[in-house]
Amino acid sequence: MAASRRSAAPVFNERVRAWEEAYGQYTSASERASAKTDGITAQAMASASWAVARAWRSIASAKGLPWWSVAASETAAQAFEEQATHWERVSRNLGIGEGADGRPLRSRGLHFGGRR
Repeated sequence: MAASRRSAAPVFNERVRAWEEAYGQYTSASERASAKTDGITAQAMASASWAVARAWRSIASAKGLPWWSVAASETAAQAFEEQATHWERVSRNLGIGEGADGRPLRSRGLHFGGRR
């Protein structure tokens, strides 16, 4: 069992690094949003929130975690998914977002990505 935990460690560490990177993007977007909330910033918040949610879900799917750790990671993912949905709505209300065809409504030449 100890050998399988050691072999899983690099994969888990990758997931943690991905979470750290996503959360860093979220922190930057959040700082911009606290100074000014426009459509571009709202879109950045949505994208960053989706990235953090994906990272939490990836951590939750790691093998060998205790049930409570999985539950906490899933709960965190759900919170960031709800936040991402909120920021997508704000973005659309401010005239930035995707139309029914999936193309940007108005991008001003910038694209922050979105749900994958």
